[in-house]
Amino acid sequence: MITSEHLVTLLAIVPKYSQKDWLSSYEKIDTFVVPRSSKKLYEDNEYALYTVTLFAKVVDNFKVRAREKGFQVRDFEYSPEAQESRKQEMEKLLQDQEAMRTTLLQWCYASYSEVFSSWMHFCAVRVFVESILRYGLPPSFLSAVLAPSTKSEKKVRSILEELCGNAHSIYWKSEDDVGVAGLGGETEAHPYVSFTINFV
Repeated sequence: MITSEHLVTLLAIVPKYSQKDWLSSYEKIDTFVVPRSSKKLYEDNEYALYTVTLFAKVVDNFKVRAREKGFQVRDFEYSPEAQESRKQEMEKLLQDQEAMRTTLLQWCYASYSEVFSSWMHFCAVRVFVESILRYGLPPSFLSAVLAPSTKSEKKVRSILEELCGNAHSIYWKSEDDVGVAGLGGETEAHPYVSFTINFV
């Protein structure tokens, strides 16, 4: 960005589809434009931001002619004080962000065990309620937590079906072995209440 007694740098807002037109014509808009002085600073989905350097005495005339071609030209005044102020403000925002992040992480670490314990309590209540709905009153069943590996899950379920199977187990299996959703929200139905907890 050049700002001197005779030269000045302006900012041109160019429609994205007109960038080639801008690059081929900006030097001809006025005779006092510095050749090859236009550089692209930024581009979004609709517009591109270019710089252009020219003599200060033709700024107004350049703006008018550029506007006729569909280009918006804006003045830019570089202020070291303002730049330093923005830099300090950015540094302060980054420090505040890091402080808030640290506070959030501390809160998460402190609250995790309580939230996890509450979640497990909710899961236990859910299993109990669904067991009552299936087996009726008075409650006479065993609740347990199993953590089989992914490879042994099918084998574990097969053993559980043998242990929990009875004359009515056939009603929990369809003829084509496609189960319906159980009371616990499982993708397959079983002759026992099952509720899967995924930690990953």
